[in-house]
Amino acid sequence: MGGIYALERLAQDSPRDHQTIYDVLAAFVREHDHKGKRGVNLKELPPALATDIQAASTVIGRRNVTLDTRAPNLVQSRIARADLRKLNLAGGDLYDTELAGADLRSANLNGANLKVADLTNADLTGASLIGADLRSAKLVDAELADADLRGAFLAGLDLGGTHLAGADLRGADLRGVLGVDEIRKEARVDETTKF
Repeated sequence: MGGIYALERLAQDSPRDHQTIYDVLAAFVREHDHKGKRGVNLKELPPALATDIQAASTVIGRRNVTLDTRAPNLVQSRIARADLRKLNLAGGDLYDTELAGADLRSANLNGANLKVADLTNADLTGASLIGADLRSAKLVDAELADADLRGAFLAGLDLGGTHLAGADLRGADLRGVLGVDEIRKEARVDETTKF
């Protein structure tokens, strides 16, 4: 783990190496395996993410985004139960990423590609997902209270069991979403919300 934190320090001290360092850390996270098949039930996983993967994920999420030449590529990463509170993954490519049970409270996921991502039982309370693409994502029993989903793409999702109290869905694409009646009761919608 010392190497992960040393890379973070190097990225802070050497802006020209910033992107390469974060590409290497993202590759490390992507290549990690839970020693099992994809889509494993949360009950079958260890109670916490491996320490080295948690450390790399944390370092990626707190990087100086002004030095990014491209967003983090975490495609198909297996980071279920990760603690990603308040981290900045804006614009990140999290396509088909396993985030089941992850703590994403107050995380910045603006513009992130979360297509096909597994967010089952994830806590996204207060998270910012402005313009995020969540098409075909799994949000079963996810907590999205007070999340900012303005302009997000949620078309066709089953949001049954998803907690949306106080969520901002203005301008969001909810066409074909199941659970519309509940959404209208709990979340903030307006004439720009597409049902």
